[in-house]
Amino acid sequence: MNEAPPQSEGYVSKEVIARRLGKTARTIDSYMKFRRIPYIKLGRTVLFDWPMVKAHIDKNYLIR
Repeated sequence: MNEAPPQSEGYVSKEVIARRLGKTARTIDSYMKFRRIPYIKLGRTVLFDWPMVKAHIDKNYLIR
């Protein structure tokens, strides 16, 4: 299955981010706790902007 998102995708859930990064939802919780990935919290809902998450990872964790 192709997980390449379109630019105008909107916000996605923690489960979608976990699947795209090949991690568990629990690992994503840890990344959120230690501010390793950006997220939006609206009440009890947690959402992610995939292009923003990808750009953050590329900027801060990509080893060249």
